[in-house]
Amino acid sequence: MYLSRKRFLSETKLAIATLVGLTISTLAGPASAEVVRNDNPQIEGLSEIRVREWRDTDIKPKAVAIAVHGLVLHGGVYDKLARELASRGIVVIAPDLRGYGRWCPELKDSQYGKLDNATVTPVVTDGSKNAIQSSEGESSNLTSSGKISYEESYSDLKELVKGVRSQYSSLPLYVIGESLGAGMTLHLASDMPQSIDGIVLSSPAIKRRNYMEPRMVMDLTAMMLSPSKTVNVSPYIKRFASEDPLVAETALQDPLVRKKLKMTDLLKTSLLIRGNIKFASKIPAEMPVLIIQGDNDRMLNANGVVSLIGQLKSRDQTVRWFPGKGHLLLETPHIMPETIQTVSVWLTNHLEEASRTKETTMRDAETSFAGMN
Repeated sequence: MYLSRKRFLSETKLAIATLVGLTISTLAGPASAEVVRNDNPQIEGLSEIRVREWRDTDIKPKAVAIAVHGLVLHGGVYDKLARELASRGIVVIAPDLRGYGRWCPELKDSQYGKLDNATVTPVVTDGSKNAIQSSEGESSNLTSSGKISYEESYSDLKELVKGVRSQYSSLPLYVIGESLGAGMTLHLASDMPQSIDGIVLSSPAIKRRNYMEPRMVMDLTAMMLSPSKTVNVSPYIKRFASEDPLVAETALQDPLVRKKLKMTDLLKTSLLIRGNIKFASKIPAEMPVLIIQGDNDRMLNANGVVSLIGQLKSRDQTVRWFPGKGHLLLETPHIMPETIQTVSVWLTNHLEEASRTKETTMRDAETSFAGMN
């Protein structure tokens, strides 16, 4: 276990809050809320970005969270976490990064919802209380080149933040990212600190592992000989995605998860990871940060979290280590209850303070405007 810095929130305090939350949720039983997922929501000013939205139709929204997925995945993998947060009044919006999920015309069906003649026709497997709204859309909005572009993905994220901030101007906005998505979340928060009220970084892509297996050596050699060669990444997902074989197998069985990548895309991803640490020092001191990490991460170097903490200036940092856990902690239907509680308790605690701050700011602005007239 790591950390004893005074500037961090107490690990013990978070653990107690999590335990209390787990106890209360156990005593209370399952929520009866109507959580609805819309696979083609209307976000102000946005039409081309592939997003999903989860909300509880019976609860007035308290906050919004944008969830950014990792390499080869898509926004739908946050479904389990998103439903829990939505049941607590947090609207969750998860985009597909360019080249992943519904951006790929060859990936046409998924357990999270299938594409059928340009209509999002969801598959519901767990009853009406977890309904998914289907909506019509132009075919050009649901099919596109499968080309991976991190530059366009980042531009999409910035536009999404602007659209969400405009549509939900009175609500706190948080960004959640895992792995590659955590790196993009860092970048986003460093560029748009006035629009984001806090960030959650899970298994952040800061340092790659130096360990090389024979298959990696073979693929690396192939990349040098033919940069445009396509690599089957399924063996890597199976081997490194999680310490739990069920988590990896679920990802492999999901048709919207990419199983093949070009060598050039892997190289671009590697360069992207290498540059993520520079954004940490640009996060403002007043921005709350939650970092969660498994100490059995076989995909990335878990010690990258130590480097990240050393660069962050935030006065409100919470770090939660999960002993024995691997890389994917949030982006799976097999997410642990204690992981859900860690994220939901942290968000709930912070959104209350953020809401009060926003109300004060808006009230001061109205008073100032009235005084000018």
